[in-house]
Amino acid sequence: MEGGTGLYSLTKSNNDIELRQYYKLYCKILKKVIIEAKRSNYNTQISASQNRVTTTQDIIKCETGQRKENAKINNSETDSKTSNNYFVRFVEKYSIVKPVYKKR
Repeated sequence: MEGGTGLYSLTKSNNDIELRQYYKLYCKILKKVIIEAKRSNYNTQISASQNRVTTTQDIIKCETGQRKENAKINNSETDSKTSNNYFVRFVEKYSIVKPVYKKR
């Protein structure tokens, strides 16, 4: 499967109830993972900051769209591995079992 986009198109073109339920669960879990990743990132930024009030205001501005985020990626390979490990541990923690569906 190619990821979320492939799952979306497979769900839309198929009337399998189990597949639709799996897709809804997948979206729900993904939403929780994204929220938790953001929370962790913001807590790290605030903890490392010299001026926590300004940092908090900057985060709020980014989230509300009042200011564009200027994120720099120093080592994308390391960052992607770290993110992947975080998501894998999150799924293992909540013991989410993914059913196997074959494309037709």
